[in-house]
Amino acid sequence: MKTSESHFWSYYFDFLAFPVMIILTIPIMITTDMSLRYLVWFTLGLAAWFLFEYLFHRWGFHWFIFVHEHHLHHIDPAGYIGVSSLITSTLYLVGICLSLSLSMPVMAILQLGLSIGYLIYIFVHHQIHHGRYAGRYLNSARTRHNRHHHDPRCDFGVTVGFWDRIFGTRTVEH
Repeated sequence: MKTSESHFWSYYFDFLAFPVMIILTIPIMITTDMSLRYLVWFTLGLAAWFLFEYLFHRWGFHWFIFVHEHHLHHIDPAGYIGVSSLITSTLYLVGICLSLSLSMPVMAILQLGLSIGYLIYIFVHHQIHHGRYAGRYLNSARTRHNRHHHDPRCDFGVTVGFWDRIFGTRTVEH
């Protein structure tokens, strides 16, 4: 069995697990004292995801953690290679359970924003490598990510190129 095939179910599980976990978590967190600050925390969580994605891709995947798996992804971009759903789903569940059991709903709302950002990331990354590239946004993300596959020292943002511009790792389009 090829390496890419051995990760098929782990690769796709997050596409099902994260929407289900998010949908089941929302009613638990909704309380009668919901305020605008929860919307702010959710938005901060979503925005924080895009920075985390950039930093983790740049240093985590290329220097510290999951380096081997990410290298395999660069060798076989169409393979079903990614961080195990067992890891990502466990992190979600532990984070939500801890924040709710410690009566920290703001942290749960922040994590919900991060998790929706992650769901956007896996969808966009999947579309880049496996989908049909319809639309300006996905075509732009595909172009940027393909530049990263040709030169792994640049273009680390998969969903947004903003942080590549800020940190000077963006390749200028020709």
